[in-house]
Amino acid sequence: MIPAIRPGTRRSAASVTLCISALLAGCASPPGSPDAAANAVTENVSAPQSEHPALVTRKGRYTLARTDPRADQTNLLNQIIEIRIPQNFEPTVHEALQYTLLRSGYHLCPGSEESRRLFAHLLPGSHHQLGPITLRRALEVIAGPAWQLQTDELNREICFSVREAFKHSERPQDHSPVINAELGASS
Repeated sequence: MIPAIRPGTRRSAASVTLCISALLAGCASPPGSPDAAANAVTENVSAPQSEHPALVTRKGRYTLARTDPRADQTNLLNQIIEIRIPQNFEPTVHEALQYTLLRSGYHLCPGSEESRRLFAHLLPGSHHQLGPITLRRALEVIAGPAWQLQTDELNREICFSVREAFKHSERPQDHSPVINAELGASS
């Protein structure tokens, strides 16, 4: 005995077949005409805030990838970092600055007498964990408000100098020999 086919079943099977055919036909390119978008390797995308136009390349059928460098790749001091120094380790500011600059592309400039004062201090406990933070801001936080960050882009050096507002608060030179001479003279 042959099973009977209901009239509604034949219609639903036909509509499913029609939908699948339409979906598959919509994804295919017409034969004989190459897909211009698939052959385009790069496109020029205008970027008004940049002097160089951003280029994109097609990676696959539906994916475009930008070929211009990220902001943290062109301005290294804008890279985002995180610093984690163990609490049982007590580094100096100099050691912390060197650690922060690892793999950044920069190094500390040779210390002047002025910056050696900064470098000799112990790193405050609150600076043992910083970030996520930009490299520039991390260096400024570690150095403190009295110190001005200076960069030498040609040599990729980071230097610190005392800010003008804090120069008046520098400690006077040690006059202990004069005091000792006065004490010796009065006895």
